[in-house]
Amino acid sequence: MLACWVLALTHGVDIANAANEDSLIDAACQGHLEIVKLFVEKGVDVNGKATNGVSALMCASVYGHAKIVEFLLSRGARVNEVDETAETALLKACCKGFIDVAGLLLEKGADLNAANRSGISPLMCASYQGHTGIVEMLLEKNVNVNATDSTEETALIKAACKGQTDTVKLLLAGGANSDAHTTNGITSLRCASANGHIEVVRILMATKK
Repeated sequence: MLACWVLALTHGVDIANAANEDSLIDAACQGHLEIVKLFVEKGVDVNGKATNGVSALMCASVYGHAKIVEFLLSRGARVNEVDETAETALLKACCKGFIDVAGLLLEKGADLNAANRSGISPLMCASYQGHTGIVEMLLEKNVNVNATDSTEETALIKAACKGQTDTVKLLLAGGANSDAHTTNGITSLRCASANGHIEVVRILMATKK
């Protein structure tokens, strides 16, 4: 694909016009760093978005293409842009467990508490998925450990429901409120019990002594 664009350049094709933002986003999604560089260097808008609001930075982040993320950030990609569901690049990276990408985004000022339309934050998503490295990194940066989503679920409740033992330990050590409950009255202990996560139940019961 890169060879095709190089050939086009030799024939005077204006990439900024011939390749719109969608082409840049496609290249970023697929991990084609050299094509991304070619588009950006020839004037394609680094912050252009697809119809669903996804930018090249967001797509590179969700697929873990750290080198592309680093390049886009160096060329002015806006780190806190959101798609149509209000998800940021950081939220996408944290949900998928790409700690290197999350680190790059945080270094450039990504809002670690920015939540999507359902109130899901990077910490909540990483906790639910059991991405302990990311959870630890966010806690070290003083993330709001007791933030809630649209149903009043906290990161701890999500982790407990899923049986993420190590994540539960990290969240409790980071100040998570074990008594927090959802709009339906579900606590982390109740959810862990209902789902049969005995180790999580033991950990949470120990906080009640």
